[in-house]
Amino acid sequence: MPFAVQLFFDSISEATIHNARMELAGDSVSSSLHASTARPSLTLALYDDLDPVICAGRLKVFAEMFSPFALTFSSLGIFPGKQAVIYLAPIVTQKLLDTQAYIHQLLKDSSASSSTQYVPGYWLPHCPLALDIAPALIARAIEVSQSIPFPVHCRVEEIGVVTYQPVKHLYSFHLGG
Repeated sequence: MPFAVQLFFDSISEATIHNARMELAGDSVSSSLHASTARPSLTLALYDDLDPVICAGRLKVFAEMFSPFALTFSSLGIFPGKQAVIYLAPIVTQKLLDTQAYIHQLLKDSSASSSTQYVPGYWLPHCPLALDIAPALIARAIEVSQSIPFPVHCRVEEIGVVTYQPVKHLYSFHLGG
């Protein structure tokens, strides 16, 4: 069961993203995220194996040391394939890159290695809107997603860990204690 270390947003931003997911589900593009318990988030690291106790202790200390910060989603992106993914793409800031690199350093000895797609230098930050989109529905997904009021200004307020499939929130900590 994979473990994802994720950043979570303020409640207004979460509602905006949740509404976009709901529109995609209502338009029969993809309901997988809307139907799940997955909160809108940005995954920093993905591990096949992780010591959740060690990780929780380290993330709690991290959360106490770091303050909430601003993040802006400025565009849509697509991971193409037989089952495509539509996502919100953030403006990549040094703060975001440093946060991701710090988490990898912090957890390097409490897990096996992170998925290569999430290793610093190879990571493409994204907040999924819809998963498992059939190729014939990609254009419709983009059209539906145009209702999102870009740019979406968020405040990153929490860090936590989830496992999936199915999604299960293990714990999260508010930044700034």
